[in-house]
Order: sequence, then structure tokens, then C-alpha cells
Amino acid sequence: MERTRLEDWAIAILTNVHLLVIAVGCSLGAMVFAVLGLVLGLHLLTFVAMPIGLGLGVGLVLALRKYRRLTSMEAERLMLSYLRKAGLGGFAVGPALKGADLPESAVRSACLAVYERCVGQVLSDLTVTEQERHALDALREKLQLAAAEAKRVEERRKRAVYSRELDARLADGEIDGGEAVELRRIRRTLGLSDVDALEATSSTVHEAYRSLFRRFAADGDLSDSELERLQRFVDATGLTTEQWAEITEKDSLDLYRRTVAMVCQDGEVTDGEILKLRTLQKLLHLSERGIRPIKREVERVMELGQIRAGKLPIVREHDLLLKATELCHWLTACTYRSGAAQRTGELGGRLAVTSGRVIFMSPQRSEDFRIRKIINIGATSDAVILQLTGGRGQRVCIVSDPEKLAAILYALVRRRNFLVAERMDASRSRYIPDHVKVDVWQRDGGACARCGATEYLEFDHIIPFSKGGSNTARTIQLLCRRCNLEKGSELA
Repeated sequence: MERTRLEDWAIAILTNVHLLVIAVGCSLGAMVFAVLGLVLGLHLLTFVAMPIGLGLGVGLVLALRKYRRLTSMEAERLMLSYLRKAGLGGFAVGPALKGADLPESAVRSACLAVYERCVGQVLSDLTVTEQERHALDALREKLQLAAAEAKRVEERRKRAVYSRELDARLADGEIDGGEAVELRRIRRTLGLSDVDALEATSSTVHEAYRSLFRRFAADGDLSDSELERLQRFVDATGLTTEQWAEITEKDSLDLYRRTVAMVCQDGEVTDGEILKLRTLQKLLHLSERGIRPIKREVERVMELGQIRAGKLPIVREHDLLLKATELCHWLTACTYRSGAAQRTGELGGRLAVTSGRVIFMSPQRSEDFRIRKIINIGATSDAVILQLTGGRGQRVCIVSDPEKLAAILYALVRRRNFLVAERMDASRSRYIPDHVKVDVWQRDGGACARCGATEYLEFDHIIPFSKGGSNTARTIQLLCRRCNLEKGSELA
């Protein structure tokens, strides 16, 4: 192999003591002049001397590294050439390097490189016969390598070979049954434990498993076949449960969050859907702590769904004068407004909802009307808006939990009138097909289309269903609960 002019220059300096001393002296001298210039205020001297000193210093370091590499390569070339001519029986380091003036460190590096190259040739067929083992041991002794050094070289080459074989089988992104058997056989032949093999290929394995998981989870579900293929990948590569759970933690949370949003879209959570979420949590090995905020959303939807179905809360401690058969279901502070008046016409007081009436109480003015007078219920981010019959117009009740109040009123209206009042959230009043939910989730990136939040997400009709909105991905978006309620406020 021919050397370049730069390499010849590096070797000339580093092999000639006089030139080396001159180069080091020049570098140090330039730095001294630079410091003197800085101390004496001669900035021009510093400006000229500093780059010269640094340049010579860096050049010497690079030249030294280049020299070591070139001498090591030269020693390796000479030894390999002598090994091919004399054979293993007649090989020795001394005769191979006879006449070559090479430093000891270069010879040492070359011996390790020669041994590693021979180990690579032996492992090319993925097997090490008894004869090959004896030959490697003999070569190690002739190269004067310690057993520990030789073992490290062999382990490095075995890991490289296994990594190459794994890459070949991951060309399509997954591992089939036959490839899994082959990889286990290769590990056994090479004498690599599952831990060693995984350590050698951790970056490749982690990325491949993450990509495979994302591919399978893209449709919002993991089928039995996909779970089986994921498990086969885990078994074939030696991944532990803790490792693959950590690799896919973010994607698993995203899948669980997406499933929760799809389950909660219609405002009801069935026993089958609860079982589905528990099974998914177990399959993905999601910690209870990690999904606690998401599960609170499910619990909230279940609570509101039960209220709308007629399981109303009862306020037992109150100061209201009610009829014998009348129960109180809601009693909190409220800011009350009649009609579409500005906020200057708002009154502060308390709002009570009983089994038959809505009662607002304030020192300035009180009002009550029967449940059967309500013909429509709407909820915004901070209020419930009621439409009444008999020309009584609209009532706005600003409360701390408008969703819960709207659910209670919905259940009471349904019970009293024996019909279903318009639901407080149009996106929950119409069924959206699962494939549409998946398309919308992927398009919006699993985040609120308005603020980018990733929790408490709901599928929202951009145009309310009652105003002609359809159940297609083009007309549906992901909104967090806050933005969805704020949108309701804007429409109101």
C-alpha cells in the first residue's frame, strides 16, 4: 500500500529525533511569544504567534497518530505475508519483521490485528472445529498474546459475526419462525449467551422492535397474530420483558391513550370495554402509575354515563324546603344569567337541581322552574345553557362542573319527558366508526388539533352533527376536553 506525501512527512518527522525536537521547539516557542504579546499588550504578536503554535501542536499530534497507525499496518502486512509463505508451523514474529524498524507498540497492535483477522476467517462459516481451535491456540502462542487478550478478540469477532447475521434476517423488519431457530443455533454455535448477543446488537434490536411495534399498532389495535409475531421477535433476540416494555413505553402509552379515546367517544364505557383496557394494560406491561391520569378519564366518562342512564347522585345534607317525594341531586355555588344578557346582568348565588325543579337562590333574586320546561341542554367550558318552553328563553348556569350538571339534567329530562334530550356534546351523541377514529388519530398525531394536548382527548365533529356534520375523517378532529368545551362556548 503506497503512502501519501503527508504520511511520508509525518513518518520523517517522528522517526528523526532532530526534526522532532525542532518541531516541538517551534511550537513551544510560538506559544511563548503569543503569551508575551498578550502580557505586553503587543496584540499583533499574539495574533501571529498563537495560530502558529496551535497549528504546530495539533499537527504533531495528528502526525503521531498517523505514524502509529501506519507502522501498525505495516507490521500487520509483513506478518500476514510471512504467515502465508511459511505457514503456521514456520511462523514467528521475529523473522516476519526482520529488517523493519518498528516500535514495540506498533508490533503489539499488529499481533492483535493478525489474530483478529484469522479468527474472522475461522468464524466465516459460523462454526469452529477442533482443528481450527488448535490452530488458533498455536497462533496465539506464536504471536505472544495472553489468553485474556485473545479471548477479548474472539468475543469481539463473535459479536460482529452475530450482528451481521441478525441484520441479514431483519431485512424485512421482523423475524419468522425459521429465522428465530437459526439465530438461537448461531448463538449456541458461537458460544454467546442471550445477554452477550443482545448487548452486541442492542441498538439494532431496540430500533427494529420499536419499528415493528409501531407498524402493528398503527391501526389502533394489536391482533393475536401481531402479538404472536412480537413475542417471536422477543424470544429470538433475547429481549426481557422489562427491556421491550421500556423500548415501547411511549408507543404503548399512545396506543392505550388512543384506545381510551375510542372507547369513551360515545360517552359510555361497557364492561367489555373495561375488560379490553385491562387486557391491553397487562399485554403492554404499563405501570398503574403511568396510566393513572388516563384511567381517571375513563372513570369520569363512566360516572357521567351512569348519571345519564339514571343513576343520579343524591345530596342528603341541605337547607332546602322540598316536597316529601322530592330529592336533591345538585347543590353548588352558581353564577346565573337569564336570556342572552351581558355578564353585567349575572347574579351570584346557589343552584339546586331536584327531581322535579331547577332552583336558583340569590339575595337579589331567586327563580325556579320545572324540569319538564327544559327542551334543550348544552354545556360549554364553564357553563350549562338551558332552553326553556313557554317563551321563557334561555338560562345560563356558570358552575364548577358543567359536564356533571348537564348529565344530571339530561337524566331528569329523559325521566320526566320519556324522550332523549339533545346531548351536551354532539361528538358523543353520534357513533363514529373505528376506522374513522384511527384515521383521525393518525392525521392529528394523537394530540388536540387546537392546543396540542395529549390527554383527555375526544373525537369532535367540526360541524355539529345536528347542523349537517358527517362521520368522516374530513369532518372530525381530535380536541382535548377543554378545547371541546370552549368550542361549545363559541357556538353558543
